[in-house]
Amino acid sequence: MLSDQAPFHPESSDSMRTSNEPIRRVIFVGTYPPRQCGIATFTQDLLRNMQLLEPSLVFGVYAINQNSSEGHTYPDEVLGEIIQDDRGSYLAAAEQINKLGPGTLVIIQHEYGIYGNEYLIGLMQALNIDYE
Repeated sequence: MLSDQAPFHPESSDSMRTSNEPIRRVIFVGTYPPRQCGIATFTQDLLRNMQLLEPSLVFGVYAINQNSSEGHTYPDEVLGEIIQDDRGSYLAAAEQINKLGPGTLVIIQHEYGIYGNEYLIGLMQALNIDYE
């Protein structure tokens, strides 16, 4: 369970963050309601429960759409959309996430078939995250 003090600092280890910057915001990348998908529901449930545990943190979502005409009306926590087979939309999302600055934790909800080709890897490589 997360501490009741915010912002929190994860314990350091070789596989954890290398910066002393506290986590201030959490960004989820994955499908999200109203898209009907088990990962979408899981992402929303995880976000809502993390908000209950750490209400001082800012939460947001970059939602994966199958195509540009999918046309979902997303709730306010969705900051942007990524088109599944559009490499440029992955890179644009990474650019926007990077602008959020230090203290941003990105959680990627993965399931085979959601992400286009190797584009998810490109997004991860484009993120300026202080992890080893």
